[in-house]
Amino acid sequence: MPLFYLDTSALVKRYRREKGSEVLDFLFEHKGADDRLVVSFLSTIELAGVTTRLRKSRALSESRVSELMSRFKEDLLHAVEVFPVSEPILGQAIGIAERHGIRAADSIHVATIIELHQAAAIAGIRFLALAADKAMGECIEEEGIALSNPEDEDALGQLRSAMEQQQGQ
Repeated sequence: MPLFYLDTSALVKRYRREKGSEVLDFLFEHKGADDRLVVSFLSTIELAGVTTRLRKSRALSESRVSELMSRFKEDLLHAVEVFPVSEPILGQAIGIAERHGIRAADSIHVATIIELHQAAAIAGIRFLALAADKAMGECIEEEGIALSNPEDEDALGQLRSAMEQQQGQ
């Protein structure tokens, strides 16, 4: 029962074809019944903002944005858990921003990742964060947490390994 955290830069690849989409496709298609896919509540807001910007720039049509958001809402009902942005997460995010100098939203994602990573470690569950944002990825790795960037050439292999290792336990 691995726990996978998807930041918005990775999550968007599930709904819009771009580099790394095949990694998200694999994750959703091969997700075991006990595997957990988790996003921050922040991602629900960020995804809405990303799709609106793409629509306004005419990179996506209104109908495509509607379809994309419908698929996301369907995934929220059946495949993805939303982790709340709580006061302790926000407090930890301040320290992360101070230590690493990353954006506020990225600090919230990293704080959420740290919280989930610690909970997974206590429960003996394999944890893998997926993020395509380079600055945030560096921060996650500096915190000593396993990270896979879906845009990296070895991302699919890392994901398969994480899924297989947990099955073997």
